[in-house]
Amino acid sequence: EKCRRIWHDESHQERIPFILQLSGFMSEKFVLGRPAYAAFDIPDWILRADAVGLSLYTNGGYADWGHKSDQATVRLVQLANILHKPIYILEAGCDNPRSIFRMDELRFVVSLVQPLHPRTFIYEYSKDSFGDTVIAGTGKMVTKTGKVRQNIFDGLKQLMTRLEKTGQDESPVLYVIADPLRTRSDPKTGEIYSKMYDLAGDMAIRWIPKSVLSLKPAESPAWPTIEFPGFEKENLSRLMTEQPDPWKDAERKTWLHKL
Repeated sequence: EKCRRIWHDESHQERIPFILQLSGFMSEKFVLGRPAYAAFDIPDWILRADAVGLSLYTNGGYADWGHKSDQATVRLVQLANILHKPIYILEAGCDNPRSIFRMDELRFVVSLVQPLHPRTFIYEYSKDSFGDTVIAGTGKMVTKTGKVRQNIFDGLKQLMTRLEKTGQDESPVLYVIADPLRTRSDPKTGEIYSKMYDLAGDMAIRWIPKSVLSLKPAESPAWPTIEFPGFEKENLSRLMTEQPDPWKDAERKTWLHKL
């Protein structure tokens, strides 16, 4: 809140938004890190910011190219849409480990962000640097000599046209009422909060800050406050603590069905 005030009051940049920028791989860090990470109140930061920016990449270093973490983070950022805040895709691309051009990966990124209705979509890799060693399948659109790589140009043009079409919004199956201060005195709750970031890679979850609980539709189930006939907080919390390891596919499929 202090940073936002300084930006607007001291710099006299009232017209330029104070943007909270997140990485698509942020969710993975919350899942793999300590449960105490859940004390970072990202939903409240989104509430306080003027706008949200995303760095959204896929990366061959992940078994799934980072799709699950990207998906979970995009679902977290959907809160900005609920709050009527603008969303900007500030950089995007595909790495393995250097920039490469793969239409299937970039189609995935575009399909993720369509429901966000972003104001911008910036493809990072525009031109070879003079010190670059050019690799096969490079993702950079312009050579050192200024020649356009037509396959990349045409592919990006196709993706931008697709991005202009509005994506279908998801119907959340669960709302998470963000109250990270509670995790400081209740480690079990902190652990479940962290697991929600993992779960959001598989299921349509929405985060709502506790301070704006009225934004949650009255008929929708939520955790940790369950106010929906047939849903029991204790059973949901128990299932969350029984979450199988991500690589145990068969066990995870059964667990997701129960959840």
